[in-house]
This record gives sequence, C-alpha cells and structure tokens, in this order.
Amino acid sequence: MSESIDLICRADQCISCGACVAICPLDNIRLVYNGQREKYDARVVAPERCGQNCAASNCLRVCPSYEVDFAALGDAEANDALGRCLEVWTGRSARPGEALRASSAGVVRRLLDELLKADLIDGVIALSHDAGLDFTPKLLTDVADLPGSIYHNVNFAPVFDLIEQTDARLAVVALPCHIAGLTKYFSVPRKRKFQRRIVLTISLICGYSFSRAGIKAYARGKGIRRIDSVAYRGAGKGKQVRIGHSGGRHVQPRPGSLRWRRYVDFQLLFHPMLAQRRCLCCVDHLGYLADLVIGDAWLPRFANETEGTNLIVVRTQRGKVALEAASRGLELEAASPADLRTAQGPYARGELGEYFLRRTVGRGGFAPRFNRGSSTVRPHRPAPWDRLLLWAVEKAPRRWALSARKLVIGLVLYPLTVLQSAVRGSLKAAAKLGLGRGVNTPE
Repeated sequence: MSESIDLICRADQCISCGACVAICPLDNIRLVYNGQREKYDARVVAPERCGQNCAASNCLRVCPSYEVDFAALGDAEANDALGRCLEVWTGRSARPGEALRASSAGVVRRLLDELLKADLIDGVIALSHDAGLDFTPKLLTDVADLPGSIYHNVNFAPVFDLIEQTDARLAVVALPCHIAGLTKYFSVPRKRKFQRRIVLTISLICGYSFSRAGIKAYARGKGIRRIDSVAYRGAGKGKQVRIGHSGGRHVQPRPGSLRWRRYVDFQLLFHPMLAQRRCLCCVDHLGYLADLVIGDAWLPRFANETEGTNLIVVRTQRGKVALEAASRGLELEAASPADLRTAQGPYARGELGEYFLRRTVGRGGFAPRFNRGSSTVRPHRPAPWDRLLLWAVEKAPRRWALSARKLVIGLVLYPLTVLQSAVRGSLKAAAKLGLGRGVNTPE
C-alpha cells in the first residue's frame, strides 16, 4: 500500500491546512480535533481504501509538511535564503488611529480596504471567528471583520471549497505554511483552472503557531471556565491576550515589568519551544511563496514607538502592483533585505528550523523535506535553558506537563531574564557616563 497522510500525523507534523482533505479522490480524509494534542489533525477514515485507488499518494503530493521545493516555486535561495525580494518597505496605515487598533500598524487591513475600494479584488479570504477558540477562513468584503493575528491552531480546510465555489477575484491572507499548501494544491493539473481566482496572496510573517493547550491553561489559571472569544493583538505593538467570557472580559497585563507571574504567563503562551512540532521544523517564516509578506518590524529605530510598524516584502510583480495601488492609504519608507535579518533574527533564514529538522532526522523521526536550492543555512542551536524547556515538553508525563513547563520558566528562564535586563541596564548607564567606549550596548 502506498504511504498516506497518516505518515505526517504519526510524526505530529500536520499544520491543519486541509489540502489533503480537499484533494483526496475517495473523500477518505477528515480534519478532526485531536484532544490529546489540542489541535486539528488529518485522519484517514478507512486506511485500507488508500492502496486500492490512490497509488499516486495524492494527499502527500499537496502536503506542505511532506516536501516543498521552495527553490523552484519561490526562488528561496535568493538574497542568502531570504527569498525573492523585489522591494522591501516599512510602513503603517495612514488612517488616524487604525495602526493602534489593528494588529501592529494596520497595513494588512488598510491595503485590502484600498484594493476593495479600487475594485481590484472582489473579496478577501481570511480567518473569521466562529465561536470560542474556533476560527475558520471565510469570504469577507468588509476588512473590519478581520480578527488580527491568531496564534493557536485552527482548521484551515474550508479555504479550498471557498476558492473553487467562488468565481471572483480573491485576495488570500494566511500563514506561510498555509500559502504553501494552497500553492501545491492548485499546482495539481486538475485544479489549475482555479488559480486565476487568486489574484493576491498575503503571507503573515510567522513567529510560530501553538496548540490550544497554552491558551486553555492560561484561561483556567485566571478562573475562566469557558472562552467565548480571544484576541492576541491590538492596542499597540506586541502581543496581549484578551479573552471574552461569561464573566466579562479579561485583558492580560503586558509582561514588560518583569513581574514573575506575568513573565511566566506570557512564556507559557508564546515561548518558541512550546510551538507545534511542525512549526519548530519550519524554514519558511517569511512566506517564500506569497506575493506580499507582512509582519512586525522589530528594528532598533522603532523600539520606542507604541503603534507598531510593519515590514512589507514584495515578492512578485502582482504584489508590487497591489502595494502601489494601495499606497495612498499607507505611510511607507524604503527598507532592505538586511532589515529582514535584523528584525527577525534566526527566524528570517530558517536557522532554528534547520536545527530541528536535523535533530528530528538524527533521532530517526520523520521531518519535512524542504529544498532551498544552493543556499547554505547554518542551523541555529537554541540556548541551553531553552533546550531544557524543550526537554520538559518532550519528557514530562502529560499530567505533569504544565507544572514542568512552569518550573523551568519560573525557576530558570525568569532569573536569567532578570539578570540579562540588569546587565543591559548597567551597560547603558555606563555608556551614558562615558565609561562604555568600545562596548556594544545591546538594544
């Protein structure tokens, strides 16, 4: 029997894009919620049917967690593995107040609104809130409905039916891995006729997606029994969780004060070592296959601002045309590929992903096969304390998993962060007094 999507799910590499569900000629794959992993996984309904009529392994052919040829599909080796960059900009919405209300600078919302007004697109396919923690892609004609960045696992499978059943000019907003799934799916000969409906793809720069375990544990710790809604961004740059529930609305305090409880809560939600396994193996944080890539500009020159600033990478000619058409609604400033490396660190070139890919294969596990051509990317090994947290994730019994993570974060990572902050403050103070000549002061 030929291998099926079960290979991906056994290795916990599914990212819930739904491409395998849509391509299966036997209607034999479902995306179902895995309560143990707290995420959606693809599941073959009747495995014995796969070998009878599906020897070509259709599901693996479109799966972005099986293999992706980023070099052929997106010129990934260009710019030292940053990918094709026709232009790079920093910017924000020019509409008063919108940059503060939206997810970090409001470029996605303003760009799409300008394209709708100019009649260059008929609709937007993006995540929309259903109930609780459930978000699914929907066809939107009002960008005010955009929910902002969502950091927990979602079921993205409805996107394929939306595109095939909607004869319109569509812009699609998604994570890089979901864009890869769309690209592979609509490259299949019998699906190519639908490609013309997608006139623009926008990838969000991805700093990892998490299972639902973290947000559920956080809510329980705050006495919230049922989550009615959740938002992770808004009211300025950076992450800040806001939960709607039967008792009202909970807003997570920002972690900047380095209070122990706030720090532990924040890291339990967003520490990279707690991301989905497939996310750890990712080398595509910057959306190689999208027309436009948009995300936070974590650059020193924007360190003291409150509204946030976006990085915008133009990867294709149609992305360039779209940005020019929407430019009257944006405040833009030219940037460079070097700014991408500075802003995104080891994520920019997938250096952390290279480390986890090699680590997984070295331990005899299955890992996605990503081709980035002749580019050479040196793996970035996480710090020892981060690897200690990863060890707690992988080795702690499930019933003690949350306690083990809190122990490492609270008793190891927190003291190190406080020490680092104190050293940084001392260096800045010395520099101001003229005692730090020749010393590079960390920003």
